[in-house]
Amino acid sequence: MFSLNVNRIKYFLYLLTVCVCGQQPKIDQLKQQNDSLVSENKKLKCSNDKMTNRCLTLTDALNAKVLGKPHDENFTEVDGYPDKIKLKKFSEVAGSRDYIFVKLLLLDIFTDGLKNKTLTGRVTNNPNGRKGGERVHVDESTEKDRLEPAKVKYIEERFVEHRCYQGDTAAVAGVKIEQCRELIARVLVYYGKK
Repeated sequence: MFSLNVNRIKYFLYLLTVCVCGQQPKIDQLKQQNDSLVSENKKLKCSNDKMTNRCLTLTDALNAKVLGKPHDENFTEVDGYPDKIKLKKFSEVAGSRDYIFVKLLLLDIFTDGLKNKTLTGRVTNNPNGRKGGERVHVDESTEKDRLEPAKVKYIEERFVEHRCYQGDTAAVAGVKIEQCRELIARVLVYYGKK
């Protein structure tokens, strides 16, 4: 009885893999083309990444030749914000951990705390709650304070200088600036409740 069920399963699987419309050769050919295109796509993506890095390296080399070597002062001092020495200490403490640098900078700039602050001023970007979870009631009358755009811009600029101080080229650091807003949002989520 058991062998009979196994044979039925094998026959059923055979029927699923065999085309009954007579187009099996064409299906096999299309599958083969798809596999080769996927493989070629992976190679092209890898090549694109290499070329992008090469382009950034060449751009930095050209900038260094045209502009000369950068001076020792990595951080720009702006009135009303942390000085160069403090920024350098933040960068040294954080090392390659960008989150720590952004957190230290935010906590130093916003001395009154980060409670009820967001990048956008909205309570949430997702009023429906997490996927699969139950809907959380969000009181729309509760407003959050928006971070001042000038201070956010200052943090982004110092973030690029921090990445350069940590050894990234200016072009690579400029590309990483997109991460800065995400890091600010993460810090606000954690420290915004305190």
